[in-house]
Amino acid sequence: MRVNAPSAPVRNLMRKRPSSESEDKSLSAKRAKQTDIGGLKANWKPLVYGNKTPSTSAFHEVSTEIEFEEIAGGEFEQDVAKEVVDAERAGKSHKKEAHTSKEVVEVKLEPADVNVIANEERETGKPAQPKPRATVKVSDLPFGLASDRNIWNSAVQSSLIEWSGSRAQQFSLGSDPEFRPTLRNLWNEHLAILPHLLPNTTDAKGQTILRCDHPAINSQAQTQIRNYRSKVGQRGLQAVIGYLQANAKGAEAEKQLVVQLRHKDSFIYEKPGSMPASSTGAFRGALIMRTFAFYLTWALDAPTIGEKLPAGALALATTAVYRALDVCKNGIPASDQKTMPVSTRPGRNTPDSFNEEWAPSCQRFYNLIIKLKDDKWDLIFAASEGYIPDLPNAGAGPALKRIRAEAAAQLGHWQGSLGGGRTARTEDEGETIILSE
Repeated sequence: MRVNAPSAPVRNLMRKRPSSESEDKSLSAKRAKQTDIGGLKANWKPLVYGNKTPSTSAFHEVSTEIEFEEIAGGEFEQDVAKEVVDAERAGKSHKKEAHTSKEVVEVKLEPADVNVIANEERETGKPAQPKPRATVKVSDLPFGLASDRNIWNSAVQSSLIEWSGSRAQQFSLGSDPEFRPTLRNLWNEHLAILPHLLPNTTDAKGQTILRCDHPAINSQAQTQIRNYRSKVGQRGLQAVIGYLQANAKGAEAEKQLVVQLRHKDSFIYEKPGSMPASSTGAFRGALIMRTFAFYLTWALDAPTIGEKLPAGALALATTAVYRALDVCKNGIPASDQKTMPVSTRPGRNTPDSFNEEWAPSCQRFYNLIIKLKDDKWDLIFAASEGYIPDLPNAGAGPALKRIRAEAAAQLGHWQGSLGGGRTARTEDEGETIILSE
């Protein structure tokens, strides 16, 4: 309780409530709530960029009027005509097509060893780069002695060609799923048993591998299979050219004779008739038998013989003759004339080459050949074996040498018993090939 009274009057520390007039004035200064939705506020610019002019008092007034600078003229002042818009859109579409359009590039797939690619990427840490295909020679094969090469030619290669005769896909034998297992078994059967050949060897990178899995074995075998198929095509062309030279005089006569042979595939019959129904001796035509004899030079002396009939080899020989007739449809080509210099003849790879383009024709003949019965095959073998001695040596198998020796011995026996003097016909002499009797 205060004892002494204050000497000055007590001042009221509380502000009085303003009057209704001042209250109305302060409320009117407040910003009214906007009811419009969307758009920018009227004073957006100071709120975003701030007031750059220094204020002199605690309270300052912000102008709500915003002035925009008008752009006189300009690209977008007027509406663009419809024709201009269409032209611009067409131009952009043309540029897009020109940018995305690319020339069609032919892609050729080649077999690759995924393990080698994976090892290279692990070692370098970079994607594996394509390597140029290395040329594999016979000397790269893992032989122990020089005599091993004779076993390769006479046993492994001949047995592999004999096996290939039963396959349907004659133009893709290298990708046949049974190609490598068959080749591996042939190596183990004829070469791995030699005492001087150890089971293991080293590859080009110095890694130890099984000798039968050496990459040179598969590469060399595929090369020899391709060479064999190419020789079959050459034998078919030689058979057709020889027949035309012996039975037609002049390009026009050769054309007419080819038309007769190609009509209703009459060349496949031993005795062709006017229609296939009246023809006999299917796939025993003389041109086919002469060409099929080249396969027999390898298959007859093969030490490892399969159980299937050589329907694929007969289809390949038929396709070789069929392709040769197509090559000679306008007469014997000048490049195959003996009077043309060798230096001016075209290379091996030409539009008329015996390549994969003839695979569909080979498949068509194969589908017919597999329907032949066993007794028909006996006639095919007997008819074709008679042409073996007349084949050239180039690319022929080991049976050619044996059969010629037997024929010479038999001929000598006839000459000795009959006292006649007969000379053997050379390969360059012509011979008339009769398709029908």
